[in-house]
Amino acid sequence: MNNTPTPGGVTTDVSPVSPQPPGELLPRVLRGSFWMLNSNLFARVLNLARGVILARLLVPDDFGLFGLASVVIGFTAMFSDVGAGLFLVYSQDRVEEHVDTAFWANLGIATLLAGGVLATAPLVARVYHRRDLIPVLAVMALALWIQTAATVHRSLIRRELRFRALAIADSALILVSFLAGVALAWRGYGVWAFVLATLLGNAINALVLAYAYAWLPRWRFSAISFWALLPFSGWYMAQAIAWYLVFNVDNLMVGKFLGIEALGIYGLAYNYSLIPVMLIANSLGNVVNAELPRLISDPPKFWSAFFMSSRILSGLACPIAAAIVVAAPDVFPILFGPKWLSAIVPFQILAVYGALRCIWMDPFACSGNFQPAFWLASGTLLTGAVGIYLALPYGKNGVAVAVLIIVGAAHVSTLLIASRSLRIWLRGLRNAAPYFLAAAAATVLAEVARREFAFAVSGRRELLALVSLTTLFVIYGAVFYNEMRDYFTAWRTKRVVAE
Repeated sequence: MNNTPTPGGVTTDVSPVSPQPPGELLPRVLRGSFWMLNSNLFARVLNLARGVILARLLVPDDFGLFGLASVVIGFTAMFSDVGAGLFLVYSQDRVEEHVDTAFWANLGIATLLAGGVLATAPLVARVYHRRDLIPVLAVMALALWIQTAATVHRSLIRRELRFRALAIADSALILVSFLAGVALAWRGYGVWAFVLATLLGNAINALVLAYAYAWLPRWRFSAISFWALLPFSGWYMAQAIAWYLVFNVDNLMVGKFLGIEALGIYGLAYNYSLIPVMLIANSLGNVVNAELPRLISDPPKFWSAFFMSSRILSGLACPIAAAIVVAAPDVFPILFGPKWLSAIVPFQILAVYGALRCIWMDPFACSGNFQPAFWLASGTLLTGAVGIYLALPYGKNGVAVAVLIIVGAAHVSTLLIASRSLRIWLRGLRNAAPYFLAAAAATVLAEVARREFAFAVSGRRELLALVSLTTLFVIYGAVFYNEMRDYFTAWRTKRVVAE
């Protein structure tokens, strides 16, 4: 017997998900993305505010030390998930047979990896000549263990398309992290303002997820379930690890060869320049990657839904990336202060890279086909490491250009490799081209407007940023006014029907 869990009651069974009509995909995606977008927007705003506040209270060395620890823990996290949670999302039938095995497999591996971090922390500290990295890694390993314990609950909520509950849980995490981080930094805790805030945030997030999906694991580990999970998990883990290294090899090499302070500056530019990816792509990806696997058996409907979702992604991400490029010279000194001015140019370069990462939805994740993703990531890692090494003499700017060219090109090739169809790849390029071209043209005109008004406003940076951003968004909005109106109508119609 399958029971649907509700807040306040505990159940040990998981109810099956009935596929909904694919004709309703657009309003469902828009509604689910609305919640995830609001959650991510809330997170971005608070993270930006926290970054601004902590940049004034802390020093670049604190940012660099936490960034280095985050790379180590993030790499460990690739092994802790084993893809079990995602397996539950893709498995539309008989999930109740696998859920307990998935939970204990996740938790057991997370426990082993946390112990591994503790054992190897002295070695990592010796490599980077920073003994204060040891306690930082120890506490962050505990935070990772707590996060992993909630993976199955998160996946079950996502599988039922309950994105409002996910949004609430993620908002609780970021709010706690913000308040704790600022308070600890104000009290002079240095890098521990980051570390302890991460630990508290993950703990609150796990509690909220456990309340939202009141399911308790049984003391059961099925060999049949494990062998069903293993093929999917193996390729998922392999590609996740490879892509994680691709996305972090630049940080590792900057920290090793250019120094921890340079890593702090480059890391700040990297993180904030990727707002389009983290805000838009993650919001849509959480929804679309739970929807599209239901259409794999019908390729025409699958690709139609894929490109519909990709249009939303490109249409939203391109103007945000353009705004980052245009406003950076005026906004950076105001928000972060003069000690971060050297981050402006890599910030702008990486914003363009962020737009390329949003050229379309991840075709590997949408189809659940992770084997070609692993081979692409492996090749990108090799060429990326060589390119970044050759770019190191040119400093942070050179590294940013190498990432844009090498990793950006890899993202453009994903659709061709996943679909094995030149026709589909060209369709993807035509699908995204209007948004990129419109954003590029609006950027040029916004820069012209900024230069024309520079004398009139006597160089006041806040007014120059307002002029350039207003010009950019007005032009872009005018070009795509009808399309935005159609999306709003679809989203509003779904809300009316739901209510």
